[in-house]
Amino acid sequence: MFVPEKVDPDGLFPDERKKYEETGEAPKRPDDELHAHDRRLPKYFLTGGAFLLLGGMHMVLKNLPWTAEWLARAGYAGHLVRDLSNTHVMIVGGGTLISTGLCWYVLPRIVRRPLVSPGLAQGSFWFTAVGLLVFYVALIANGIAMGRLVSNGWDYEAAKLHMGKAYRVPTRTGSIVELNANLKKSVTVDELKNAFRTAASKAPLQGVMDVLEEEWTSSRIVGDSHSSIIDLPLMQVMGDKFVSVAAWYDNEWGFTSRLAETAALLVKEAAPVAK
Repeated sequence: MFVPEKVDPDGLFPDERKKYEETGEAPKRPDDELHAHDRRLPKYFLTGGAFLLLGGMHMVLKNLPWTAEWLARAGYAGHLVRDLSNTHVMIVGGGTLISTGLCWYVLPRIVRRPLVSPGLAQGSFWFTAVGLLVFYVALIANGIAMGRLVSNGWDYEAAKLHMGKAYRVPTRTGSIVELNANLKKSVTVDELKNAFRTAASKAPLQGVMDVLEEEWTSSRIVGDSHSSIIDLPLMQVMGDKFVSVAAWYDNEWGFTSRLAETAALLVKEAAPVAK
């Protein structure tokens, strides 16, 4: 795999900068260098087409009589299954991946420069494809779970609260999410707290998740790079299997920290420069 050397702000390699300053001629890149990423492009179009096909099948299924009837009974929860998930898988999945593949094909030919980092281009594909698939499944699963409650007489807002809560607190970027779960095994509050303490103290979650032992003012989360800070004093176990876990996070800073770590990992794992 071709990975360009470090370039200057004008996109020129060191030897090209020197030649440009001496002759005033713009560098000419060989075609094999410009087209180095082409062999990786088919997966953009194939995966984008697969998402469009999935979206088309979704449209057929949601309009079947028994499906449409159940979605109608599910109220707004049915919207997650019927419309929101379907729209995302077609527009974001099909549209974004296909348009990205076209960009990676056309841009090097227009600007006469190869992609600066094929590794980052690869990463963008996998993050988009896998992330969208997870998002699609999560929307459908959440919609079905809430829809079952609504169809059995629950109010939609009550069903939504039963699944968990997420809200922004009155700080610049601070947020808290509350996750409710019905476990298969019985657990005590202390066992649950110790499980989170252990997970936060070692890989792979060390540095990504942290635990809060004492009560905290909400403004202290601003600037914290952890993606999730488990609030142990707010943790609850109702009965012996139904648990409620609250986690604080700086919505922007935690995300950008993980993004920077991912970019650094992709650069580290990139193949050496082809000579």
